[in-house]
Amino acid sequence: MTVFNQSRVNLNFTNDARQLRARMFEVCMSGGFLLTQSAQGLEKLFKIGQEIEVFQTILEAADKIKYYLKNEKERQAIAQAGYLRAQKDYSLEAMFQRIFRVIETGRVKKIKLKKVNLGRKTIKQRNLRFGYKHSALAIAGYLESKESVWWQEEVRLAKSYNASNMMLKLFYFYKFLPKSIAKIISRRVNQIFKLLRRIYWLQDIIVKSFY
Repeated sequence: MTVFNQSRVNLNFTNDARQLRARMFEVCMSGGFLLTQSAQGLEKLFKIGQEIEVFQTILEAADKIKYYLKNEKERQAIAQAGYLRAQKDYSLEAMFQRIFRVIETGRVKKIKLKKVNLGRKTIKQRNLRFGYKHSALAIAGYLESKESVWWQEEVRLAKSYNASNMMLKLFYFYKFLPKSIAKIISRRVNQIFKLLRRIYWLQDIIVKSFY
């Protein structure tokens, strides 16, 4: 939170236009200035240009960074307005008050659940996704905790969804090595994955910017 508050411009990126990241609220709650990639529904949460700023492309982000670094008073005014909005509407206290108010007034909407028939392909994709997720949690639990209970259940769940996924094989590879070496290799692997995600994201931004 201190870093957000002391930074002159806080950037927020998203890989999906439908995604709203918690970092946006964290920056505003700390009193920092937020410059975020545009996302659907963001205008319903904050006043664009008054409480936060947004960008569509890397070139636009660069231009706005230069602008707000030069216009200190305007940047501080937006940061202050964002902070007041976040404190008023998005603090834990404010959120719980709204929840309790809805419950007390009996205005809770009844949700009708629709029966969905999942095809084999959809089920396979879901199982693969959950298999990878629990395998990743198993790796994190094994590397960061001395208690086997933190990763044994994740391994069991990963096997139940997809016993042949590559992430689960990576877990057994780490487990075969001394934990100190496994941690070093894991950090390098994570850095590679992060770099690949950034490359894919930049490719998408570049294509949208020029075409």
